[in-house]
Amino acid sequence: MLICEKANVSCTEECGVEEIQKIEEAFEISIKIFDVNTFLNIIYSGPVSNETKAVIYIVRSDTEAGFHFDYITNISKFLGKRFFCDFCNFSYNAIHSHCCSDVNDWCYTCYDRNCERDFSFEKMKCEIC
Repeated sequence: MLICEKANVSCTEECGVEEIQKIEEAFEISIKIFDVNTFLNIIYSGPVSNETKAVIYIVRSDTEAGFHFDYITNISKFLGKRFFCDFCNFSYNAIHSHCCSDVNDWCYTCYDRNCERDFSFEKMKCEIC
């Protein structure tokens, strides 16, 4: 009830994209909905930014009474992969096997899309060098 009140949506009527977007805005989160019946395709993906507080993952399945939604506690385990990129909606096992195409200067050291590398320090060399 508190979620519905804060987002200004009805708790007694069905929820659609408009209501999901209101919830995202009210809580500064992003919601992603996977569909069981389409081999876990993402049927809704809210906007993700560096300011997004959290990403909520939900799986939708068909029942005789209509749709049923469940919360996914660990997206990596749910998809059977080690990593999941919220910006690209891409799951992968090896950290070096994915870099976001929208990042011009991808850091292959830390794999963080917001890496602020500092090359002002003098490079360290080992004794052999």
